[in-house]
Amino acid sequence: EAHTSIRTRLAEASDLAPTATATEAVTAAHELLARAPAAYLSATLEDAVAETERPNIPGTVNRSLNWCLALPVRLDEIERHPLAARLAAVLRAATRDSGDVGPSPPGPG
Repeated sequence: EAHTSIRTRLAEASDLAPTATATEAVTAAHELLARAPAAYLSATLEDAVAETERPNIPGTVNRSLNWCLALPVRLDEIERHPLAARLAAVLRAATRDSGDVGPSPPGPG
């Protein structure tokens, strides 16, 4: 129910279709966040690969997997993951638009 509510609010605030994929929803969420007057904006590794399982779920102190959920791709593959690249571009544009220019990410080799 909470997932549906969040997705509904996201669809209302963006151009997200009701049939959107997790990748489209993650992108839309970060595009909205990038427009907010926030001092800090980041994406999680789970967001970067559209992983729907979340670690550290509040109220699950007895759940053994609470802190050790595996990502669906290896860490070294995230750098080349299309969604990770898209989110990095969204965050970079938000930083550029805010006038706060931080260090650029390392380029290829």
